[in-house]
Amino acid sequence: MQKTSTFEVRIPPLWNKKVCWLMPFLLGCVISFAQAQNVTGKVADADSGPIPGVNIIVKGTTLGTTTDANGEYAI
Repeated sequence: MQKTSTFEVRIPPLWNKKVCWLMPFLLGCVISFAQAQNVTGKVADADSGPIPGVNIIVKGTTLGTTTDANGEYAI
C-alpha cells in the first residue's frame, strides 16, 4: 500500500484588517508618484533686471534647468 500525503493551504480572507489598511496606503503612493507639477519663474537682480544663465535645480534631485535670456525658467 502506498502512502499519500495531503496538505491543506489556507488563504486568509482578502479583506482582513491588514489588507484594509494596506490598500489606501498603496493607492496613496501611486497617486503621489503620478502627480506632475510645472514650476516657472524669473530670476532678477535688485533692479528687477533679468539674469540669464542661472542654474535652477530641484533640491535633492538632479532635475534642473537654466534661465533664458529674459531670466525665465520652467521645470
